[in-house]
Amino acid sequence: MKYKAGMVAPVNLFFMLFVSRTLVVFTVCSSLLGGKYSVDLMISLAIAAVAVLLLSVPLLVMLRQGKNLLDNRHLSRFYAVYFFFAGAIGLARFVLFSTSKLGNINSPLLLASVVLAACAYAASLGIEAISRFGSMVFFIMFGGSIVAVIFSLNDISVLNYFPLVQNGSKQIVSTAVFAVTVTSEVMLLPVLAPKINGRIVAPYCLCAAASLVSIVVTVGTIIGVLGNTATAAAHPLGMLYQIMKFASTERLDSVFTAYWIFAVFFKTSLYLYAAQECLKTGSKRRNCFLGALGIFGATVIILNVGVITRGREIASVIIYLLFAVALPLFYMIISKRKRLVENQSNN
Repeated sequence: MKYKAGMVAPVNLFFMLFVSRTLVVFTVCSSLLGGKYSVDLMISLAIAAVAVLLLSVPLLVMLRQGKNLLDNRHLSRFYAVYFFFAGAIGLARFVLFSTSKLGNINSPLLLASVVLAACAYAASLGIEAISRFGSMVFFIMFGGSIVAVIFSLNDISVLNYFPLVQNGSKQIVSTAVFAVTVTSEVMLLPVLAPKINGRIVAPYCLCAAASLVSIVVTVGTIIGVLGNTATAAAHPLGMLYQIMKFASTERLDSVFTAYWIFAVFFKTSLYLYAAQECLKTGSKRRNCFLGALGIFGATVIILNVGVITRGREIASVIIYLLFAVALPLFYMIISKRKRLVENQSNN
């Protein structure tokens, strides 16, 4: 494949989307899910993975046809607002974790502004720099996950997996819906697709399968080691690293924190890059600065009104269906009608 400036290989798309998707497992806990940490969580994750692939079909078809709804200036700016809030949710969760677990940080907003400043600089460097950083984070997270699983095998108790289903069918569906709505990779596709030097469908589908396997194995390990304790833990994966035995060291939660920091910096940079691509006007540095302000403003709103807590399922579903399905379908229909009108006028 011939190198093209300003574009990246399909494998880089796989790395970026994999990191973005698996970051969810760092923040998932029972307080967000509304149910117990049990085997049926893995069933919900599998359902969600299939649902996301099916819901991605309109957008993938549109991109395969050489169309992109971000070519429309109004829709593009509408998606920029989405990236502001999507980036802010992940950043707000990390800031809350940092202020409660990493020490006495008096100003969460100061920490958020420092993170955004670094991410804005990274986003201004372009997709090639972001993809290289994403590839590095992928291998760090993937290697860390393997280490966590391997060194936890001796602590796994089969009894912790029973009963297999501890949540009702309603809760299983609710968890699957939650897992779908926290998936932002579909919305990132219109931004990333024009930057990929090759096919996008194969790496996208492969990422969906690989990230599902990675998340299910990680969640299965957490359940096997922690049992019912995982339900009460604020960060079950972090607790797994705390009790994991590696040589003479029994506390590796700092490793978990490092993984999370890398992943949060990458994903926030990716959202900032997506936002500045959607703004389209002015220089890239100016757009990155505006994107950082947008995410900072959204973070302030989230931290003040607490919208990252559970109880917003309907709003999350509406927002997801709007940006992932409705708007791509709308754009395809409008584009088709416009092309038919142009053909009729030419004839």
